[in-house]
Amino acid sequence: SANGLLESELTLDIAERLSGRLADYGIEAVLTRTSDKYLSLETRTDLANSVETDLFLSLHFNASFRPDTSGIETYILDFATTEDAEEAARRENRLSTKTFTDLDSLVTAISQTTKKAESNILANALQTGLVEKLRTVNPELPNLGVKSAPFLVLVGVQAPSVLAELSFVSNVRDARL
Repeated sequence: SANGLLESELTLDIAERLSGRLADYGIEAVLTRTSDKYLSLETRTDLANSVETDLFLSLHFNASFRPDTSGIETYILDFATTEDAEEAARRENRLSTKTFTDLDSLVTAISQTTKKAESNILANALQTGLVEKLRTVNPELPNLGVKSAPFLVLVGVQAPSVLAELSFVSNVRDARL
């Protein structure tokens, strides 16, 4: 939580609204949770696989020790290429029962090039759309781009998958918006 906001409440609100919008287009969205109840990263992955999802989107709100950090970024599963990406993965992975000693499954998941290519297409489309839409409200919103990091929530998902960091709630202006 930051600036009086709880990530769990924000992401649930966004997921419910997105689900409704997708339904308008005949697209079924399966939410990993329908109340502000925590589900493990592994349970989320298992649910996605059990319903044989076509795409997996993990919604998050970012935070930084630098209060002026702002922007939107989208991640695909791969090894981190920047310190910030590594920190974001570490922060999101902290709630997992898995550890990086489970490296075999991580390397296997990362090496699935078809999933990686499709995830990259999804991530780029999502990043572009989010930035375009949200810049109508905040024209200075930084586009932090598509990045890669070893997010454990994406490891076991069999479908193309991305993790979206929708804003920095640690930034006062972004939190207010």
